[in-house]
Amino acid sequence: CGGAQLRAQCRHLATVVSITGDITDANVDALIERVRHYILTEKPVVLDLGDVRSFATHGVALFEAVDDMCEEAAVEWSLVASQPVSRVLRLRGDLVPTAESVPAALHHFSDVMSERRQLLPILGKSA
Repeated sequence: CGGAQLRAQCRHLATVVSITGDITDANVDALIERVRHYILTEKPVVLDLGDVRSFATHGVALFEAVDDMCEEAAVEWSLVASQPVSRVLRLRGDLVPTAESVPAALHHFSDVMSERRQLLPILGKSA
């Protein structure tokens, strides 16, 4: 994708979409289209940009698109950001769900699933 590489892994807790290299104004739309294929109903998403070397300001369109797609699929998502990505987020004041690493994001999704499982017996009881 014009200086960026995308890889996706479907894990038990979430789909991990990793992008490495450079996210530029020229390739962000192509990246959005590729990421779209990996957002599945009932499967949280980790957008791993931890190895992104440079990040164009227009790259925030990626976050907006992922947020919209995840909302439409009714799933949570989390961002793992490199320094260049974090810098752009700070400058713009954007609030996106973040994690320090992919394992931390997966741990969060595991905790959420455990909490939901604990609520199921309570919700299943009738008064």
